[in-house]
Amino acid sequence: MLTTMAAEKSVAEKVTVEKAVHHLLETCSRITDRVTQLENQFKEIHSMNATRHEEMSTAITRLREDLSSQIDGTQAETGEWHAKTIVKLEEYHQLLWIVLQQLDELKKEEQPVQFTLSEHESTHVEHSIPTLSTSNNPFQTGRVNEYVAHVSNTPVMPLMPRAIVIPPTSAMPTFAGKHSERPKQFLVRVQEYAETVHG
Repeated sequence: MLTTMAAEKSVAEKVTVEKAVHHLLETCSRITDRVTQLENQFKEIHSMNATRHEEMSTAITRLREDLSSQIDGTQAETGEWHAKTIVKLEEYHQLLWIVLQQLDELKKEEQPVQFTLSEHESTHVEHSIPTLSTSNNPFQTGRVNEYVAHVSNTPVMPLMPRAIVIPPTSAMPTFAGKHSERPKQFLVRVQEYAETVHG
């Protein structure tokens, strides 16, 4: 009886081990499939990341090249504009200096011209009066003596002096530009002043 029970127990244990092994094999197979699936997903994610990294690197490189090109273009335009501005400022500075010199010359010549013209008119009036001497002239008659006496007693009316009228310096336009202004605004002020003076 004991032998029969031992045999039954042995058979039962043997069947249990086979099932266990079969269960383990199935479990290992499922784990292997899962690991393979995870490896494939990892490879796919890695490939996607590599592609995105390459695209981002290409985009960054292109953006850097565009920015560098724009910066170079801006620097070139700025340098050209600066050079033109310097040339224009020098031209307007010379023009302004010439205008100021002309104003100084006009201011200096204003009073001497008026005085010279007035003096010339007075001298011309004095020389236009007939001067007849009554002494030592045997050909003079009484009528001539009366004429000479009449001319001598007639008051001389001075003629109005003719002078060139020059507008006062206060009527000249004034330059309203300031060195503290921006170069472009200063150039506009200089151009407006030059147009006003030569207009």
